[in-house]
Amino acid sequence: MINCFQALLSTSTCAATLWRLAGEINVGSLKEIDLWNLFHVHLIHTELVGGDVHMDAVTFAPWMMREARDAWMRQVGRCSLTVSNPELKARLVSVISA
Repeated sequence: MINCFQALLSTSTCAATLWRLAGEINVGSLKEIDLWNLFHVHLIHTELVGGDVHMDAVTFAPWMMREARDAWMRQVGRCSLTVSNPELKARLVSVISA
């Protein structure tokens, strides 16, 4: 299910509706990998797709920047991550430390 959301949330013009529906998911019912994927899509949406979607119409669930971000950071901590583009690295740091 999350992979379908991932494809739709990052590319669809109905992103606001899809993010609203994603926000209605009971966060306690999500697995760690689901949270990780949703935050990953959040990053893709806000950094790459956001310009194509009216961001004022998009509301992210409150747990997106808590539980989902923490799950994403735990996964990144288990990986060897190198970001060579200084601008992208600065944007990622600002999102992670928000």
